[in-house]
Amino acid sequence: MVRSYRVRWEIDIYANTPREAAQEARRIQRDPESTATVFAVDEWLDSKGFIVKPSTVDLSTKEDSNHA
Repeated sequence: MVRSYRVRWEIDIYANTPREAAQEARRIQRDPESTATVFAVDEWLDSKGFIVKPSTVDLSTKEDSNHA
């Protein structure tokens, strides 16, 4: 069964414009040597936005952290 997830990745960046900040974040995330591998992933119960299971996923490891 396919489930609905919200995936977030956050980073603080100094830039001259919002566009430059987004471009830098994208560059960092796509860099094969980047450590930008940790994502907050929330599994959603329904369209009301109830969270079933929040998790932290680090793609550089084989283990994930469930906070539920």
